[in-house]
Parts: sequence; structure tokens; C-alpha cells
Amino acid sequence: MSATEAETSKTRGRIRIEPGAKRVRAYLGGELVADTTRPALVWEVPYYPAYYFPLADVRAELLAEDGGVAHSPSRGDGRTLTVRAGGKEALRAAVRYPDSPIEELRDLIRLDWGSMDAWFEEDEQVFTHPRNPYTRVDILPSSRHVRVEVDGEESSMQVVSSAEANSREGRISSVSPVGAALMGRKVGDVITIVTPGGEIRYAVLEIS
Repeated sequence: MSATEAETSKTRGRIRIEPGAKRVRAYLGGELVADTTRPALVWEVPYYPAYYFPLADVRAELLAEDGGVAHSPSRGDGRTLTVRAGGKEALRAAVRYPDSPIEELRDLIRLDWGSMDAWFEEDEQVFTHPRNPYTRVDILPSSRHVRVEVDGEESSMQVVSSAEANSREGRISSVSPVGAALMGRKVGDVITIVTPGGEIRYAVLEIS
């Protein structure tokens, strides 16, 4: 494992935790329940991760404690919550582990995948379960804007699908060299892209 992997990926008990870079949203009854650009990827099983949301990125007014307890040998006892949104009710669809022996989980909320009506990674709907970043590589169109610095000058762009790309309007294709290099990046990253004219360095200043 590299030094970077050691810093960003942590194994606690039987689970592995690492920060995600995609924007993730969950809906119930057509109403937004959670929206984050800083999800935690938690491998509760070896095959794919579960998404855990920071408390601030979940709409607390849609959650109500229901007295349930979720037992986990590694995560400890969690408090379940019922989610009410869009005229629907999902019993025990959320769980918190405020007293977990795993410190990274204490300020996060897990939403049950099957209890939500729709999940989105960036602007693409995802089915069945979250994608495993280690078994497939995804380049997803996004409506977010990226502000970068190139050779001392700032520039804003949006990474979109090939059909939506228009370089004059600052919309670059997700399969172009620059677009592909920007996908999954975070503020502070510096990217070097090799072009026929030489190397170009992009510093990511803001993602909105």
C-alpha cells in the first residue's frame, strides 16, 4: 500500500473506510434526502462499499428516531431512524453510530440503499448498489463547475458528456484528455496532462 493509500484508506475491524470524491444524492418520493460531495465509502462486505453521509449533508427534518437498534460486531450499536419524504415513509432506513468504536463513523449517517427510490453518482442514476472504484473505472457526466489555474491564469469549465460538449462555452467532454483527468478530483489537486505541445499543469481551485 502506498503512503497516499495509507492516509486515505483505513481498516477498522472487518470494514474499510475511505473518502469518496463523487457527488452522491439519495431521493425518496421524489424528494432529496441527502446530497454530498464528501461521502465516506465503507466496505461492510468485500464486494462493494456503502455510502455514509456527513450529518450536515442529510436533511435532518426528514429523519425521526424510531427506537430501533442496529447491531454490528465491528461498528457497534447504531440508532435507526425513519425517513419521511415526498409522501413516503421508509422505516429504519437510516442509521447512526454515535458511540461506534470506529471514530470515523460517529458523525455519519448510513441510508439503506433499497429503501431509497433513487440514487445518483454525479448526474447519473445508479442501480443495485454503489460502484466499487477498484473493480471498474467510471467517467460520469457532471453538472458541477470546476475552476482551475493553468499557467498562472484562472479558468472555469464544466465536464459533460460528449453530446453536450462545447469548448467555446466552457463545456468539455468527459472523454477528452482534460475532462478525463479532472473527473474524481478534489480541490487542491494538481494534474499534469501531456499534449503534443508539451506538459500542462492544472491546479483545481474550486468545485461548485
